[in-house]
Amino acid sequence: MKKRLLIEGWRGINHSFAMVNQHQILALGRCSNLQLHHKDMPFFMPNWNAKINDAGFSEADANFIAGLQDIRDGQPDFSYRISAPIPDPSLSDVPTLTHIVTEFGLDPSSFSGSQAVLRKYTAGRNLIVTPSRWSRDRLLDYGFSEEGVRVVPHGVDQEVFKPMPADRRAQIRKEFGFKPDETVFLNVGAPIWNKGMDLLLEAYGYIHQKDPQTKLIIKDGSALYGLSMDSTLADFYKQHPALATESLIASIMLVSSNLSQLQLSQLYGMCDHYVSPYRAEGFNLPVLEALACGVPVIVTSGGPTDDFCNGQAVGRIPSAFRRGSLRSNKDSCWLEPHVSALVDLMFSAIESRSNQAELSKAARDQSTSYTWDRVANRLLELFGIGENRSNNEEKSTSVQGALTSSRPTRSFHIYCDGGFGNRFNGLISGLLLAEAAGIRPVVIWPRNNWCGAAFKDIFENDFEIIERELSTYAPEKNNYHFLMTEDHLDMAVQFKSPLNLSTLDEAAYYLNSNGRDVYFHTPLIPSYLPLSSVIEKIKELKIQPYILNQARDFISANDLLDFCGLHIRKTDFGSNSVDDNMFYEVVSNSKGSKYFVCSDDEQVEARFKLLPNVFVYPKKSYVSKKIEGEWNDITLDHSGRAYPCNVERSTQSVIDAVVDWLILSESNIISSSASTFLRSALLRKKSLS
Repeated sequence: MKKRLLIEGWRGINHSFAMVNQHQILALGRCSNLQLHHKDMPFFMPNWNAKINDAGFSEADANFIAGLQDIRDGQPDFSYRISAPIPDPSLSDVPTLTHIVTEFGLDPSSFSGSQAVLRKYTAGRNLIVTPSRWSRDRLLDYGFSEEGVRVVPHGVDQEVFKPMPADRRAQIRKEFGFKPDETVFLNVGAPIWNKGMDLLLEAYGYIHQKDPQTKLIIKDGSALYGLSMDSTLADFYKQHPALATESLIASIMLVSSNLSQLQLSQLYGMCDHYVSPYRAEGFNLPVLEALACGVPVIVTSGGPTDDFCNGQAVGRIPSAFRRGSLRSNKDSCWLEPHVSALVDLMFSAIESRSNQAELSKAARDQSTSYTWDRVANRLLELFGIGENRSNNEEKSTSVQGALTSSRPTRSFHIYCDGGFGNRFNGLISGLLLAEAAGIRPVVIWPRNNWCGAAFKDIFENDFEIIERELSTYAPEKNNYHFLMTEDHLDMAVQFKSPLNLSTLDEAAYYLNSNGRDVYFHTPLIPSYLPLSSVIEKIKELKIQPYILNQARDFISANDLLDFCGLHIRKTDFGSNSVDDNMFYEVVSNSKGSKYFVCSDDEQVEARFKLLPNVFVYPKKSYVSKKIEGEWNDITLDHSGRAYPCNVERSTQSVIDAVVDWLILSESNIISSSASTFLRSALLRKKSLS
């Protein structure tokens, strides 16, 4: 029997809320076990309408979206709400998901009711969904409980937003008057302060002054917001008169009209780089659409795009985190991108045009796991609805795979916790134990302050991957059989530590002594797991090619054939902290040997790099402190656990650390500590022998 889902939101227009809603409607419409209904909520601005602000879907898709009706009899089984201001919390017994996204943070004006009670949004089976960790953190700042908020990233229509054939791309560029050797930059966004349009114009002004063979296209939102770029451009010309030449003015093209989804895809596809120096965004969907079209991107570092932007097709603009009063919101958060760094990245983009084909492929590859069908799967999971889709729907490797009936019914949740070394060890151990017990493995890989990189940022393997915070297991603790090193959340459950078992047979017996799904965690590889099996499992892990290439290129460029590797750990708990002064003396007195030195501390690397026999991989980002203070100050992680570990590891800092790890594993490693990062590098070295 089909479940009735009532969606309360906007449709028919091209506002971001409405676009997300409509894409989700189309994906949910492919679920054969759902009966969709729709209730139209009042638009935020009364002048919006489908004629002036058309969403640009194909006729068939637009008709399907418009054809959904409200429920006229009884109640739905589930409800999903997406509109602004945030609707009052549902007080019915119908499980409700409320879509909430914020750029700077929430204030009372964000809600339709003046006295919205936050806990009611997550009471019973109600939940909040938000598309990025940046937005989630702002919701938590406002007072929402972490266990009631779920991050569900947006998707992109991979059939519409895709790279153009080279001949078609050349034809469209010619029709727009672009020469083959011109570099075309693009931005899709309204002239609003948080979008950083003023920063883009300033940086582009310097770029065009040095290289007149450049163009800038701005697709503004004047048809939707009534905000023209004219005043923004006038302010720029007034503030930077030396840059406001006739050549610059002629090189900037404004597109203000509504575009269909296909036309928007072509606009992305004919450009060379998409640039978004935003100060605050909730997700920034145009960046994902550009990647899907094979267009490299330049984006602000530290914001929501960290969730889905990495690799060689992404340029990250360093930024400073700011917190303070903006308008009526006294606790706003935003980023200040560095314009000089943006200029450098845009110059690098011009120089990379000879490598456009490789960058285009890398950009497209970045986007392929972000589909609206996967979003629909995640929403179904949150509603507790089993998957049941039509045959033409793409097969996801996460939630949908977990619901496929042909696989074993029990699942083995390998909870990958902590930093990369801990997660690597836990992953290898979990895969081997799940295999020994005959239970289907599911990799749980949350992105949090311990590790900001997603599984797919690092590995290519087609495992079932679920991003799930530890705190979400507490309400479901009776559903799991626990094999873990500690009772993470004081859940008061019976468990055994995998490190305290004696043999693999004993572990398999324990795992199968209970018919529940398994929750597994360990930061170390148990000694009873055969080394040969561990090595083979390491060989099966596939590091993303762009990360492998960075390590290989560094080794090749520096002619590192026979070299020593030294890991200087300085952050984190401190128990494995390394005396860098002692090793500095050793390295400086061994001038006949080459050393690769890596550290999580930028100052340590800078010091060692001055030695002529030392090589240091040039990182784009380092681990930072979660709060002001010392590295071993007690802080709360995303699951509310208190540890003497004051770290915040961004996506890029983790990726750079993995490059270090790869280089280290190909060296003659010096055992400097018992850190899991170093131990796992030693294991990978054995797998290469």
